[in-house]
Amino acid sequence: MASMQTNLNQLSSDITAIKQAIINGGVELPDVTPTASLADKIEEIISENENVKSCITEIEIQPDIEGIKPSSISGCTAVKRAVLPSVMLTDLPKETLEEVIINGGESIEQGVFSGCITLKKVTIGNTITSIGANAFSGCTALESVIIGSGVTNIGNGAFTGCTSLINITIGSGVTDIGANAFEGCNSLESVEIGQNVQNIGEGAFSDCSNCLFYDFSSCAQVPELASEHVFDGINDNTEILVPDELFEDYFYNDNWRVVAHYIITRGTAEANTVLDSKDIWVSGQITYVCTDLGVPRGYYKINDGEEIEIPFSQIFGNFSYYWELENGIYYATFKGNAVLPQTGTYQFCIVDPNDRFLYRRILEVI
Repeated sequence: MASMQTNLNQLSSDITAIKQAIINGGVELPDVTPTASLADKIEEIISENENVKSCITEIEIQPDIEGIKPSSISGCTAVKRAVLPSVMLTDLPKETLEEVIINGGESIEQGVFSGCITLKKVTIGNTITSIGANAFSGCTALESVIIGSGVTNIGNGAFTGCTSLINITIGSGVTDIGANAFEGCNSLESVEIGQNVQNIGEGAFSDCSNCLFYDFSSCAQVPELASEHVFDGINDNTEILVPDELFEDYFYNDNWRVVAHYIITRGTAEANTVLDSKDIWVSGQITYVCTDLGVPRGYYKINDGEEIEIPFSQIFGNFSYYWELENGIYYATFKGNAVLPQTGTYQFCIVDPNDRFLYRRILEVI
């Protein structure tokens, strides 16, 4: 029997055309009263011809079409692409599903796609406000997720174990990211956080060991982390980009302190203007807990060039720093001012004796 694509939204109201479309796929249909509504025609065709369902590889139902029961698609086991309102998702067979576009409704039920190992692409429409717990957990083939602007809550474990997911953009409407929401997404390379995220749950990004970039630069406030374990298993080379004006708020926040050395910020300055230490270092001071390995070191570099050790007064003029040890904590105090004569990208860094970043600031000199 030939494969057939059936678009329920675009089926003609002429029953002859409906019949012919399916007959072309190799299925004979009974007569259907031409005066019946489109929904009734579809229901009658499917209910009296169960073998029709096995031919359908694509389904599209717009949310404004009434009268089509969710159960009418329950036997469509060959579906690869579906465009449906959320009320139809529970009955949608998942055995061969590769793409789903959720075009209506308010919420995605918990666990509705859990373990769907063929699913590769998900688009969540702007009417959806919440993604249920474990909604897409274990979708190991899932590569792309687009989260609409209407979503405010991503439930606990919503995307746990989506090991093929590469990039994720969290929409501007999201305020809460649940516990373990993206745990174990170990192919993730980057995450873009929307401007209104306020709370991030325990272990939300734990074991995302290949994610090298979290972009918080659009956030209007510092999100509250449920604990110090939100980023457990973070890669040593990861960068967490935060807004320049909120850098100190992130750097000294209790639960953010465990990842403070991953935080970077990007500022701008005009060439040949005088900058004081606070323009380059957070509050002009860095703290570091003492270890047996020795004192951290500071350096800067221009356009990814060679590292130039601090102090660098011979280039920038009157600018230096010194370390003080008090109760097992080093305090690095920065003094003076600097003139950056060369345009380009400056990186100001403090690293521990193992060359692990304690602090990074990027300054674009224009």
